[in-house]
Amino acid sequence: METKMMEGSKTTLDFNSYVGIQHIPKARNIDVMNAREFAAFQKYIAEVNGRPVPEMVQDPSQYGKGTNWQREIQRTAVIQNYNLNMGIGTDDFSASIMGGYLNQQGVIIGTGYQRYSLRINSNYQPTDKLTIRLNVAPSYELNSTFYDANNRMDVIGLTRLVSPLVSPYNPDGSLKMVIDDGVSFAEPNPILLAKQQEYDDKNLHLLANGSVSYELLKGLTLKTGGSIELDRNRVFHFVPTSSGDYGSLPPNIPSSSTSYSNFYNWRSASSLTYAKDIGKHSIDLLGVFVAQKERILGNGINATQYPVSNDIKTPNVAGKIAASNFYEAWTLLSYVGRLNYSYADKYLLQLSLRRDGSSRFGPENRWGYFPSISGGWIVSNEDFWNVEPISFLKIRASYGVTGNFNIGNYTHFQNIGAEFYTFGDGLSQARYVSNISDLGLGWENSKSYGIGMDMSLFNNRLNLTYDYYHKETTDLLYNVSVPAS
Repeated sequence: METKMMEGSKTTLDFNSYVGIQHIPKARNIDVMNAREFAAFQKYIAEVNGRPVPEMVQDPSQYGKGTNWQREIQRTAVIQNYNLNMGIGTDDFSASIMGGYLNQQGVIIGTGYQRYSLRINSNYQPTDKLTIRLNVAPSYELNSTFYDANNRMDVIGLTRLVSPLVSPYNPDGSLKMVIDDGVSFAEPNPILLAKQQEYDDKNLHLLANGSVSYELLKGLTLKTGGSIELDRNRVFHFVPTSSGDYGSLPPNIPSSSTSYSNFYNWRSASSLTYAKDIGKHSIDLLGVFVAQKERILGNGINATQYPVSNDIKTPNVAGKIAASNFYEAWTLLSYVGRLNYSYADKYLLQLSLRRDGSSRFGPENRWGYFPSISGGWIVSNEDFWNVEPISFLKIRASYGVTGNFNIGNYTHFQNIGAEFYTFGDGLSQARYVSNISDLGLGWENSKSYGIGMDMSLFNNRLNLTYDYYHKETTDLLYNVSVPAS
């Protein structure tokens, strides 16, 4: 997020935009039968099976191409994008402000995407020792699409099922609700369904971070900062009267589903660094404390038994409403120490130690310790080195332990699940243990060691790297299902 920062006393303004069109090429559509071919096919099926030929397909030559349903739901879509950038700079302050708007019409009727975005990057340095940074990036997205592209009754799938013998329109110009040629299966009108069904996904997103750093003494710097990510999402899906399913043609009773989710993740980090050169010795010390928390909560509403009308879509008019909700959260605390040491730019050493604690693990094994050590020898900086083709040669080795806490939330608790079974003439519910308690659940550990070499030849014109490493993982985190009986 720290890009396009202005320097010096200067203000700039930049605007750019583009407008274009999109369409689906004819070659990308599935090759299906036109009306004449479809009529001939239906006539052939009837004759082969010894059935009377329906009057509508007795003379296939009366038809031309008929209705191309794939083309009927497609359109030439407009895409437009606008961006405005402004840069502000003075001797001690610089900022970059970027705003954008994107509107992309879908190539299928009833679909589209819009995005509003803003980004502000700022840097303030009132003294040589103090630096303040703040970056903010909110965005808002609206996405209209179709609910399930794998469902037989979705709009795109319907175009491959509906008969090309029938027009989508009534004599008065209105759209038919059902397409029925009297020969094949009747189907919902995909054009009407595309215009009436609604699937709106609205998302508000915010990403922000900031930091303050201050040089306490020469070489000693304290830095503290944090970041936050927020996401609020609402998805509304309305199934209109013009929808259908197997064995059920429209008009159907409308239904809807609404889901809300709120996500946030904050992270706070403070570090103290010390760098010092003493003759040929170079030392760099780092200490870091990090705290992080993530939370997601949401709820859903399924509404059925609407009035047989598409005029009112809010769930409160439905005859039956079912609601659900969920909540998850986790936290992480980390302490990190690191030492970098080099001598004469020849011999390199790094030592580090992490201590991490996660709420995802049981109280008996919540903390993990992860050390690492690495060293390097820049052979080409030695006085005895005099190999002309090789301009740089470094040999290195490392050993370390890393941890993994991706096991999901609340897995160390005992959970109770539900199952249904038949008892007598009715359906009964039983409870069973779906997850066994494990208060000793802890970190997955991966130990690895490796050696390597970096080489540059012919004045750095050719670079070669060799690595060998071995990794071994213990205390593997893995969810094992508990049998229901």
